[in-house]
Amino acid sequence: MGGVGEGCYGEAVDLRRLPAEIRTPRLIVRLAREEDGPAVADAIAETLGLLVPWFKWAEYLERWGDRGDFEARAVTAVRRFEEGEGPTYFLWAGERVVGEVWLGAEGSRFDVLNYNVWVRRSAAGSGYGAEGSRAALAAAFAAGAEAIEARVRSENFRSRRLMVAVGFQRHGWLQELERYVVTRETLVEARALARSG
Repeated sequence: MGGVGEGCYGEAVDLRRLPAEIRTPRLIVRLAREEDGPAVADAIAETLGLLVPWFKWAEYLERWGDRGDFEARAVTAVRRFEEGEGPTYFLWAGERVVGEVWLGAEGSRFDVLNYNVWVRRSAAGSGYGAEGSRAALAAAFAAGAEAIEARVRSENFRSRRLMVAVGFQRHGWLQELERYVVTRETLVEARALARSG
């Protein structure tokens, strides 16, 4: 599952205020660490075929990558965060990485925050993507984000369903992709609905 997007941070966001670790009822949502490489590689190896249609990095790994490149994704995530390009949170259920939420990347140089998420094949349908996304998005709002946008292909129904579940609302089209926006308020409303449902 994947969703590719961008969102507005503005100057008020302080990435240093993001927590290194967030505990949810079933997950540890933790900023990437270099030593996460083997667990990340296992998740990518299991899920790569599902990621290729949605992520350029997955297409590269499928064509030219090996296990070392899969493991290097954790190191790359640490470096991106150190360079101010936004955080990568890996979603941990016990000893396994079950997904990733990435907020940032190259767009942050233009005061834009990207939102991307993927869930391990064997964890699809578990709700881990929504649970981890809610935690990471809440942390971004606590650090000063006002709104986060996401762009997704219309045929990526899993990402669209996940985004709506965590509070994103559709706001038309942008560059041939559906555009979604989540604010602190819509995240809270979606969380309340999830608890009551």
